[in-house]
Amino acid sequence: MAFTDRHWSKINVLRVIMRVILSLSFEYRAGRLKRDEMPELETSRITRMMRGDKAKKTKIDELETRYPEIEFDQKFIGVPELTALLFDGRVEISAIQESLDRSPPFAAAKSEPPWRRVINMYVVDSGEFEQALVEMERQFNNHEIVIPGEMFHVFGLRLFLSEAGFISNKKR
Repeated sequence: MAFTDRHWSKINVLRVIMRVILSLSFEYRAGRLKRDEMPELETSRITRMMRGDKAKKTKIDELETRYPEIEFDQKFIGVPELTALLFDGRVEISAIQESLDRSPPFAAAKSEPPWRRVINMYVVDSGEFEQALVEMERQFNNHEIVIPGEMFHVFGLRLFLSEAGFISNKKR
């Protein structure tokens, strides 16, 4: 009931969500998942790989070992919504829809900077990706990207896109 026709149109996103929900419900029912461990799902895999104490296994490390095919750090549905569903048995339809609508596959193109839409190339439509790429390149060429963190993302994206053949290989 929480998924609209627009959400169902991105069935691959819903598959990710359902896999997360099912595997977490298995863990909860088996007594291997506690409410206070849920916030770990908000930490990206890259961030966890960079942490200092790699020997100390976290709950999400255990989950990824047990279910290697599941994207527990997905950003489509929020941890508060997952927690309410699993631990309280509540499906908060409006909260789930709002969470989905803020995620890259469903967010309005104008709600994010073009470079962020380009980063999410695997979950946005190809036409939307192409428009975002053109706009990102325009902003880059006109020196409109001035925030240091965003510049680093754009430089990295441009290197990746150049190697992948999406943009020219010219070095500047």
